[in-house]
Amino acid sequence: MGNVYNPGSQFIPRSPYGDRVDPLNPANQEFHSGQDFAASAGTPIPSAATGTVVYPGYNQNLGNTVIIKNDKLDELCLG
Repeated sequence: MGNVYNPGSQFIPRSPYGDRVDPLNPANQEFHSGQDFAASAGTPIPSAATGTVVYPGYNQNLGNTVIIKNDKLDELCLG
C-alpha cells in the first residue's frame, strides 16, 4: 500500500503511511498506519470513500482526528 489518497491542494502532507521516525522518540523507527495532513481550520475534509463519521475531535495519541467508518469495508467484512 502506498500513499494513494490525495485530499486536494489545500492539504499539506505531514506524515506518510509506512515506516517513519517516531515523532515522540526520534531515535526509533515506527510503522505509521495512516496518512497525516494539515489544513487551515474550517477546511472541509473529503473522505476517501463513502462512510459515516464516528469520531471528530482531539485524541491524546493521534491529535486532531476524524475517524470514518467506511461503507465498502463493511460490505467486504460482512458480505
